[in-house]
Amino acid sequence: MNRKYELTNDSITVESKKLHRIRALVNVGLTVKVGDLGGYIEREYNLSQTGDAWIGDNAKVYGNARILENAFVSDDAQIYDCATICGNAHVGENAQVYGLVYMDDHVVVRGNAQIYDGVHILGNSNVFGDAQICGTTLVYGDPRIGSDALVQCDDDYAIVKGLGSNHNVVTFFRCTDGCVKVITRGHFEGTIDEFRECALRVYKGKVITEILLMTNLMEMHFDSNWRELDD
Repeated sequence: MNRKYELTNDSITVESKKLHRIRALVNVGLTVKVGDLGGYIEREYNLSQTGDAWIGDNAKVYGNARILENAFVSDDAQIYDCATICGNAHVGENAQVYGLVYMDDHVVVRGNAQIYDGVHILGNSNVFGDAQICGTTLVYGDPRIGSDALVQCDDDYAIVKGLGSNHNVVTFFRCTDGCVKVITRGHFEGTIDEFRECALRVYKGKVITEILLMTNLMEMHFDSNWRELDD
């Protein structure tokens, strides 16, 4: 098998583990050229020698974590424990992914986001800000989870697709203080009440009726009292 990178003598120590900076031996993807330096790994197990997977900048991958296929880790991101990043997923900025996390497809994780435990995250999921996703949560579809989100199970987030003429995607998620926030593909971010107020100013007709029904439903979904009755 032709090797696409090698470990250099440039090393650092992270959590008592010695990590080596990598150097490209061939062109990788569209941006990495022969001789380019990448990020840091503990051993070749951490980064596949096949495909266009790459670790750039000062990103660090160690333990039993693996970067496979066309996945990309950049900036100061850290991937460790037994996390697996594959497909066309991208983890960047100061994000951390660890535990038994499995990430695939076109997922993007950035900011100071942390994903850990046994989370599976797929599709076009976009996680950013100070968001935390943990437990055995399955995240998929087109959600945008950011701010100070704390998603500990499948019930802590919900997405609604197809609103309005632009087929907007709306994500609802629980935050660290227990409140519920809303993020749309149109870059709105706020509480459910703020979303309602904004919608009343912007929309009319069938769309506003759908939004009012949807926000009422989401308030019920995230209401712990309703959950207790259901149990």
